[in-house]
Amino acid sequence: MCFLLSVANETEQLEHICYLGGELITRSSVDREDQRNCRVPYERFFYPTDAGKQPVSEEEEAIYSEADDGKPKPLPVAEFPKYFKKKSENGAIYLPGGMQFAWEIGKSNRGKNRYGNIVSYDHSRVLLEEIEGDKNSSYINASYIPTYDEVTMTYIATQGPTSTTIADFWRMVWQENSFTIVMLTNLVELGKGKCDQYWPDDTSKFGAITVTLHKTETFADYVIRSLIVTKDSEKRTVQQFHYVTWPDKGVPQHSTALLGFRQKIHARHQVTGGPLVVHCSAGVGRTGTYIAIDAMLESAEKIKTVFIPNYVQVMRRSRPHMIQKDDQYVFLHQAVMEALVCGNTEIIPQDLRIATNKLAKRLELVTDAHASQEVATNAFMPANVVKNRFPNIVPLDNARVHLQASSQEKSYINASYVDDYTQRNAYILTQAPLDCTIIDFWLMISQYDIGTVVMLNNLEEGKQSYPQYWPSEGSAKYGEVTVQLLSQETSNNITTRGFSVDNAAVQFVCSRIVRSHFFWLVWRKLLSIPTRGI
Repeated sequence: MCFLLSVANETEQLEHICYLGGELITRSSVDREDQRNCRVPYERFFYPTDAGKQPVSEEEEAIYSEADDGKPKPLPVAEFPKYFKKKSENGAIYLPGGMQFAWEIGKSNRGKNRYGNIVSYDHSRVLLEEIEGDKNSSYINASYIPTYDEVTMTYIATQGPTSTTIADFWRMVWQENSFTIVMLTNLVELGKGKCDQYWPDDTSKFGAITVTLHKTETFADYVIRSLIVTKDSEKRTVQQFHYVTWPDKGVPQHSTALLGFRQKIHARHQVTGGPLVVHCSAGVGRTGTYIAIDAMLESAEKIKTVFIPNYVQVMRRSRPHMIQKDDQYVFLHQAVMEALVCGNTEIIPQDLRIATNKLAKRLELVTDAHASQEVATNAFMPANVVKNRFPNIVPLDNARVHLQASSQEKSYINASYVDDYTQRNAYILTQAPLDCTIIDFWLMISQYDIGTVVMLNNLEEGKQSYPQYWPSEGSAKYGEVTVQLLSQETSNNITTRGFSVDNAAVQFVCSRIVRSHFFWLVWRKLLSIPTRGI
């Protein structure tokens, strides 16, 4: 049996360790044959004579649990934070890989499997009503997954439909009376097809079922589509929740957005309907992770216990390879931890006053739960260090704004993208320009076609002074960018300036673009927050 030793501190890498013959030994001391016994390749179980005829799921096999007897060992919710901290320091355990049950029907329907190594077990597969004259029409690569009680079939885990299985997918949704679909992959990721579009832009017919797109709601991390599904004369409304920011071959950087996504699903899911249909590409990695998060939070709410390792075993008895990668398993724990400690962080307007009293505590808890080291390598390159006003306030690599420049060093500016509720990268947060970064600041304004700048500091605050980066009158040139002051007025403690910005290195359709610059006069550095609102 193998287990994964989670990060013990902020700088260590994940280390693999094996239990062999009851002895604890590191991966480096295990010979190659024993390593193969620790983690068995997919190909040993799937089509040994012609495995190359179908694509193999690209995600790496990794199986996890902490129970060596297979019996559930529930953990009281109150003890989970302590358990999480201990496992973050000591590790989480692997289970042996491979197929555990018969999958003969899946083998005989290879053309309906997106990946040759991800199929449904015979005992837990979704059995479609057979179409007259087609004996193979009962098969779909989909499995029933029980919830935390191991009895109620709350979920259907399935692969992303292919062009030849879209009609079968909608037959399943209709047959199972499912009103909610959770999609955790994009159609194309890193240039590779992950799922065929199974919903129309308008109206399409898939076999005997007609699907009409009724409404689309777009948020920063997900899209909600309302679909009208019709068979014969009966109509049903099916909600598709499409999470669009789960990275291929990885996990979300933080669980907050995914937990908000789950809250949205639960707010609209019809509990009187059939199972929740969940899919990614193969229907095991991201799908297994989401289902486990959802089931464990339901368990915490309903019976006040959590037993993640054993539930992973439960899922894998219903569908092979549910949760494929070590980082998915770690992310599962992080997401459950955040949800249990912080609760629902989305606040409706009428509850805002009450919620503000809890914000400081929530910030402390979230910060403690996400103690992992963030990556900001570009900010600390020797050529960029001088561009940071404060050494501990720098943009992370995965969120920094890139200037269009001839080299990596020249592309750096201390500025980060931030999402709003409905749009990714809706804002850019940046430091007050330094003398050496004013040119970069205006280059960013012109390159990203920024129309509004909000300034919240004064040029003089105590012993700290900040350079004025705009002309007091007329025009000034900052590198290739010429800035001209067009207007200025002050009203209700806000100074508004209008500028035209011309970049000699860029050919604009309109050579002059008017910008707005808002300066709020009442926010003083000595105060952590203003004395009053805008």
